[in-house]
Amino acid sequence: MKFKYIAAFITAAAMLCSCGGNAGKTAGHTAAGDTLTQQASLLTMVRHEDYTEVLVRDPWQGKNTLLAHLFLVPRANAATFDAPPGSTVVPVPVERSVVFSSVHTSPLFEIGAGEALTGVADGQYFSENDTVRALLASGHLADVGASSSPSVEQILALEAEAVLLSPMQGSDHSVLSRSGIAVIPMADYMENTPLGRAEWIRLIGALYGHEVEADRLYAGVATDYRRLCDAVKDLPRPRVLTENLTSGVWYVPAGDSYMARMLADAGADYPWAAAPGKGSLSLDAAAVLDKAADADFWLMRTFGPAPTPAALTKDNPAAAHIKAFAKGNIFVCDSSVKPIFNDIAFHPERILADFVAIFHPEAVPDKAPVYYEKL
Repeated sequence: MKFKYIAAFITAAAMLCSCGGNAGKTAGHTAAGDTLTQQASLLTMVRHEDYTEVLVRDPWQGKNTLLAHLFLVPRANAATFDAPPGSTVVPVPVERSVVFSSVHTSPLFEIGAGEALTGVADGQYFSENDTVRALLASGHLADVGASSSPSVEQILALEAEAVLLSPMQGSDHSVLSRSGIAVIPMADYMENTPLGRAEWIRLIGALYGHEVEADRLYAGVATDYRRLCDAVKDLPRPRVLTENLTSGVWYVPAGDSYMARMLADAGADYPWAAAPGKGSLSLDAAAVLDKAADADFWLMRTFGPAPTPAALTKDNPAAAHIKAFAKGNIFVCDSSVKPIFNDIAFHPERILADFVAIFHPEAVPDKAPVYYEKL
């Protein structure tokens, strides 16, 4: 088996010579096989005849550093599979797993792999209408505690073969790894493009033996997303402001962020499209008014009922000076009842459809917003 990895080690060595770094952390790849991922920047999956190799890149340390190097191997062959040092063999399909986030449990059920879910973290944060909430209440699923400090003992008691989690910079899950549990770092939330993030469904499908369903789901998402982009690409671009003042700070997406990309794809003129950064910009009200007082539309997310116009201007006096306020073009998503944070990961076409219906209703005359409601 080892001859299969000669090309990988040669590639890794070349990266070290040119980039410097730690050999144990540098990404390599096998020479042959079918590459399954095209849009994701942090995930590479290569399918071979008798295994699938998975590279999860570290979004904080550079593209040549890995969070995980996985080999997904059919269960019958996993025990004898000769993997390179520093990698993890995952017998597939995974039959018992703990998944820390509802973002990842939702697609698990959607592709038909929900029976492999035995536990979750942060159970209290799953919404009332989530399938997981009902399974927790009935005792069919266990809550292993907070995702930041889960109960390793309980995870072991569940006989979990794998744990899917959202990695944080500097987080350490070596205790789980040393226990023989495959840790799958789902870094999809660090992708900068909607289709790049959605493509991580391929990894979920490969882990649970539902590749066909996952591929079909992603193909549909990509088709619908691109169709919406095409529908607005030649239309005038209205100016769009997002979010609201919170404790004196107005957080808006930076220009290289996922949300800025979605707004551009929806045919919007976003005031901070040229601002560098992949996260949020922390602004005061004066800075927002300076760039976005002429916004045609204003989108905001709340956790709980939307404010009334009077309450909005009381808490944020700058609101009265924004064009969208005067025109009645404020749209609010109550994330306590609308699953926007779950759906935006693997169904970005659904959120994009809302944006297009708001900014360009003429492009989708039969579509009304689902997540956002007019204030």
